[in-house]
Amino acid sequence: MARPDLPSPYTVALFAGFASGILSAVTLPAFIHMLRNMIGPLPELFEIWISFALTVGLSFAVIGGAYARRYHGLRWRGLAVWTLTSMLGIIVAFHASTPFYDTNDLTNFYQPFLIGSLVGGSIFLIPVLFVGQFTSRLWVFVKGVGFSTAWALFSAYFLQLIESDDPLQAPGSVVLFAGWQAAMLLAMAGSALRDARA
Repeated sequence: MARPDLPSPYTVALFAGFASGILSAVTLPAFIHMLRNMIGPLPELFEIWISFALTVGLSFAVIGGAYARRYHGLRWRGLAVWTLTSMLGIIVAFHASTPFYDTNDLTNFYQPFLIGSLVGGSIFLIPVLFVGQFTSRLWVFVKGVGFSTAWALFSAYFLQLIESDDPLQAPGSVVLFAGWQAAMLLAMAGSALRDARA
């Protein structure tokens, strides 16, 4: 009996990215609040590392990793790399973007989002490309960093449009995280393994 056709990798990538991004946006402020209530005030750097790693990073690691395991042949070593780079990428993206915030215009996020996306996306994607199976690593890198950064800039425009000065609060965080993660996975979908689609 023939196996039933799997959904298109583009469809799965889109839904996985949206699900992971929405979960990230919902859990991040709640986790920070819970952490402060349970442990009390923490050094700001430590609080940022834990919060971003265990919400945004872990959401993308679990949901995005499940997509990558099916469509890009990630095994356990690859999933471990995906998890670590998901967590590290978001932490470094945050720190790389911080010096570029304009204190004279708290609704202007173009430069920090540009820098954060380029740096964080590269840190996540480069190791993953060597543990997963892709038809063209270089093309996936160009599309992955390019698409996600283009979405980050759109998110900066959206935040300016709604006059928000806090990118970590909804609806801005939902637009940023859901779109960015979906863009990254969609860039990978074009190089999904053919035998995973059969």
